[in-house]
Amino acid sequence: MENNKLIVEEHYAREAMRILKEYQEILNSLDLIQKDVDNCKDSLMNYQTDLEDLKLKSQPEKFKEQELHRIMIKYDKEINKMQENMQPHLLKLEDLKKSSHTLYGIFKERWPQSTDDELKQALSIAIQKIEEN
Repeated sequence: MENNKLIVEEHYAREAMRILKEYQEILNSLDLIQKDVDNCKDSLMNYQTDLEDLKLKSQPEKFKEQELHRIMIKYDKEINKMQENMQPHLLKLEDLKKSSHTLYGIFKERWPQSTDDELKQALSIAIQKIEEN
C-alpha cells in the first residue's frame, strides 16, 4: 500500500503519544526504584545465607525453628515490600499493553493490507505533525 494513502487521524496519533509518554514515565519510575529492588535482592540473598548457616549450627531444634521462623518473617516482609513497590507499575504497564493492542487492532482493521512498517511510518508522520503544531 502506498504510504500517502494511509493517513492516521489525529486522535489515534494522540492516543499513541499518550501510550508512549506513559510508558516512558513508568520506565523512569522503575529506574528510581531500582536501588530499592537491588537492596531487596541483597537482603534476600543474605537470608539464603542465613538459612544455610542455620542448617550447619549445632543448636537445639527448638532454637533452629525459632530462627527459621524469624528469617521467614523477614523474608516475607522483603518480598511484600518489593511487590508493593512494583505492583502499581506493573498494573500501569498492563493497562498500556491493552491500550496499545486496542490501537493496533484498530489500525489493522482500518488498513488490513498495510504492513506493520507502513503503519508505524504513517503513525510517525501523524505524531510529527502534532508535535510541529
